[in-house]
Amino acid sequence: IEVIVGKRGSGGDAASQRDLVQERLLTTFLTEMDGVDQMEGVLVIGATNRRNAIDSALLRPGRFDIQIELPLPGVDDRVDILRKVAGKVPGSEEVDWRAVAEACEGASAADLRNYVNITCFEVIPRGGQPVTSDYLRIVTEDRQKRIKSSRGL
Repeated sequence: IEVIVGKRGSGGDAASQRDLVQERLLTTFLTEMDGVDQMEGVLVIGATNRRNAIDSALLRPGRFDIQIELPLPGVDDRVDILRKVAGKVPGSEEVDWRAVAEACEGASAADLRNYVNITCFEVIPRGGQPVTSDYLRIVTEDRQKRIKSSRGL
């Protein structure tokens, strides 16, 4: 939701064209949401990975006033996600998914999908060799370091 209607004034000192458009979108969206209670059977749902980027006006009563936080997947969930994402990747049946999942603590489902995709794209130039646990672990450890440093951890 923050992509469509992010915080007002988040663009710094100089208001850019994008900030003006986003502010108009937010104002229109808030006006429309205020009229939703008059309509029966309408439920507005929004999702974000960046709660800090949502304008506080969206969180007022009668708008997005019910919030459900979904935790990051645990190790068993990460194993399931990795297996599902890897699907028919050559060599995936030989991968120790538990070891890979344990190396991915704090990764979201999107992060895990990204790790598998990056591994596949890096394997293609090597003649399509099968993905191995070791190679996948190297990619995930590298990505985990990048994510932690970008999040200031």
